[in-house]
Amino acid sequence: MNYFVMLSVRKRYHQLQEDFQFNLAVLDERDRELERYDVITARTLTVEHNRCNPSDLPEPNSWRLHFMPLLDQTEIECDIEI
Repeated sequence: MNYFVMLSVRKRYHQLQEDFQFNLAVLDERDRELERYDVITARTLTVEHNRCNPSDLPEPNSWRLHFMPLLDQTEIECDIEI
């Protein structure tokens, strides 16, 4: 093989190696960013779940006991019949 052809092939090979290493670094950075987003999403879902957990809500009958006085007061203030 010609010396100049070998040089060209070697140069191309080194360029491919550099490109490959760069792409690996980009993928590694993207993976770290995705992991951060996963943590943020998990925390947000946990907070939202804890905020809206149905086990923390009163039973349906206790809703009625809790809100009936408010409804009665609204009825009086607005002169409406509920």
